[in-house]
Amino acid sequence: MSGYGPPSGTFGFTLSPAMAEGYGLYTERLGNAFGGNGFRTNAEVNRALGENFPIYYMQYSDGSLLTFFSLSVAVSSGSGRTFGWGVTGGASAAIGLVGGGFVDVNVSAGQFLNGNSVTNGAAISGGGSVGLPSRSGEVGNTSAPAPLPNSYPTVIGRSAGLGAGLFFTNAGSVEQLRGPFYTQQLSTPLVSFQYDSDSSGTRVLSITFGPSLGASYFRGTTTTYTTPSLPGTPIGGTPIYVPRR
Repeated sequence: MSGYGPPSGTFGFTLSPAMAEGYGLYTERLGNAFGGNGFRTNAEVNRALGENFPIYYMQYSDGSLLTFFSLSVAVSSGSGRTFGWGVTGGASAAIGLVGGGFVDVNVSAGQFLNGNSVTNGAAISGGGSVGLPSRSGEVGNTSAPAPLPNSYPTVIGRSAGLGAGLFFTNAGSVEQLRGPFYTQQLSTPLVSFQYDSDSSGTRVLSITFGPSLGASYFRGTTTTYTTPSLPGTPIGGTPIYVPRR
């Protein structure tokens, strides 16, 4: 550092490079302290906040300061939750006492949510069995499709009917309804309940209303043929799309 004293009596000095750098860092720290970021340099603030949140400072000639930052946020494609619902209708018949036979056919159309993705689709499902219950599904029983392991067909009671109603599922697309499913159905003269589950964790609950002669319970294997997923819009609103990086 060097100083001088002009005739006016004032005193001035020049800073060495190291002192100039230190003064600049002190100015940064002071500005950050006033800005609520602590008595830290810009580099220290950026390090603390991460590279995705840099803060910048500019000083105008009148001495005012401008602070701005760039914030990057990683957004997932959705909540990860899946859900589907729709309308279904069909016919079924069953007769037996442990052994016996059943046939079940359903047609469905619905909407499926997978995170922020909304799709529509339709499906037709069915299955049938006749004979005595068999754990292997190979002895004393004829089924279409072939029974799933440890899901041998069973029929108790007798009924025949048709109906229409709603289905609800945890499937995120219609393709996830292709099964094969382990199907259980309880039929009464007024309402029928059907519960389908597969090895991947897909579950479907159907509730239908319609006339039925008699009452029955059956369980067996069914399979489903579906359309491809088609883009859809949620009932009652417009889908919200979250941009991906």
